[in-house]
Amino acid sequence: MRRSGHLACMPMASRGPLSTEHRVPVPRPEHLIAMKVHAMKNDPSRTLREMADIQFLLSLPGIDEAEVRAYFEQSGLLERYRDIKRLG
Repeated sequence: MRRSGHLACMPMASRGPLSTEHRVPVPRPEHLIAMKVHAMKNDPSRTLREMADIQFLLSLPGIDEAEVRAYFEQSGLLERYRDIKRLG
C-alpha cells in the first residue's frame, strides 16, 4: 500500500512504551498538527477546535515551525497558520 499525504510522516514517529514488553509508534507534535490541519481542510466546521489544539501544540518546546508551516501551506491554509501565530 502506498502512503501519501500527511500520514506519510508516521514512519518517522518515535516508539513509546505501551508496557514493559511492547512499544508503539507515538506521533511527534508536528504529526498531530498535520492531522489537525488535514481535519480542518476536510471539515471546515472543525477549524476553531483544531486551531486551539494546534496553538497549544505549537507552545511545546522543540517544535519544528518550518515543518508545521509547510503542512498549512500544502493544504492551502497558510492564512490559518498566520492567524494562530498572530493570536499565540
